Amino acid sequence: MTDRDDDESLPNRLKAMVVAALPTMRHARLLLDAVVERLGDAGWVLVDDGARHVAVYRLDATCRDWMSPWPLVSLTEQDATPDPDEVEFVAPMAEDGAVMSMAAALTTSECHLVPADPARPSRLGRAMVPGSMAISEGATQVRAHFGDDGKLLPWGPTRAMSDSGTEVDFWELAERLLADFDGPGTATERLADRVARLDPTRAYPARVRAQLGGLFPLGVWRGAIGPMNAAMLAGAIAEEADWVYVDERCRFPVQWTKDIPPFWPGVVVPLPAANSAAISAAWRAAGFTRRVRLVGARGEIRKALVRGDPADRLTLVGDELVGALEPATLDQVLDWLHLEHDQSWMSRDWRPPAIDVPPELVAQLPLGWVAPTITSVFVTYTPDPRSGRLAFGGMGYGPAFDAGVLTGLPVEGHVLRTRRIPPAE
Repeated sequence: MTDRDDDESLPNRLKAMVVAALPTMRHARLLLDAVVERLGDAGWVLVDDGARHVAVYRLDATCRDWMSPWPLVSLTEQDATPDPDEVEFVAPMAEDGAVMSMAAALTTSECHLVPADPARPSRLGRAMVPGSMAISEGATQVRAHFGDDGKLLPWGPTRAMSDSGTEVDFWELAERLLADFDGPGTATERLADRVARLDPTRAYPARVRAQLGGLFPLGVWRGAIGPMNAAMLAGAIAEEADWVYVDERCRFPVQWTKDIPPFWPGVVVPLPAANSAAISAAWRAAGFTRRVRLVGARGEIRKALVRGDPADRLTLVGDELVGALEPATLDQVLDWLHLEHDQSWMSRDWRPPAIDVPPELVAQLPLGWVAPTITSVFVTYTPDPRSGRLAFGGMGYGPAFDAGVLTGLPVEGHVLRTRRIPPAE
């Protein structure tokens, strides 16, 4: 792998490739159609009813009923030239790059996910209009942006990251696209060859059922992580389970199976062995009698020791910290960290601040809306990179502990504590 600190030519090579392969929106459409052709019956396409957005997915090589929730390539027509100040890093996004609420992602009926048909064009108009193309292998994207005249904007490709995408992932993706790029055919055709060989499941174990109808695959996946982790923490997933899955709208309890379910619509994640290491007597004496598997943003499985019940009081210790912490004194250490940061939530009298909705927003809320009652608070801790000692990480509270907060947390390197807030007397 190239040393990115010394290889100053990598960004320039990436820009040159995009300039050669995608000089206009017309070339972007040609690339999209070429990827569909190369994928054959392994390709699925998501299109919206307004024909402004198309995304191409590939089916899992080992089980063709399932696919990664992240598209290989997508193309979006826009109303105006993108703002260069808003594209270097993109907020957690739907496939079209727009910020989308979970509710919208799970309930939209304005898209269709169907098997790809190489005989049909990309379904977008042929006009030279502003827009953007994203090439991705999971949560990290190389993006090309086109101006009002449909031509590639001069500031070249940008990167976009969502979920657990990293800068390292971005440059590894760039290197795979650039590998042996020179050869026969046009630059657009050569780039299509490389995009069609990308495999999001290489580092992203998450799978969604291909037959999702009008649901965004990535929205379905994000909506499923919290229920999956809640089931893990509750001990509802057997140790011998090889897969865990949930239906596409999270209407039914999370379930598990020894074999990948062939017809279950929704989300599925492969599980590694449950207990790769025994829990020591010291940790058991401190109440940590279970090691749980938890699902991360990519579908990767993280492990942690757990004590207590999420509905009342829970303490979670990531596997990477088990050998570095003293279980007999862990609670005292965590209490002192609260004192140091003036966090008094351990006190029975502590109450979260009132939810104060600005008057200008009240009219936008549903009729009869009332602020939720806060009944749970959680705090995270992580080793200080300088001293190596455990340090206060952050806190949050809500109507109940939501296992979805674990999604973006590197659980294996954190300690987490939750507490139920009793009703006011």
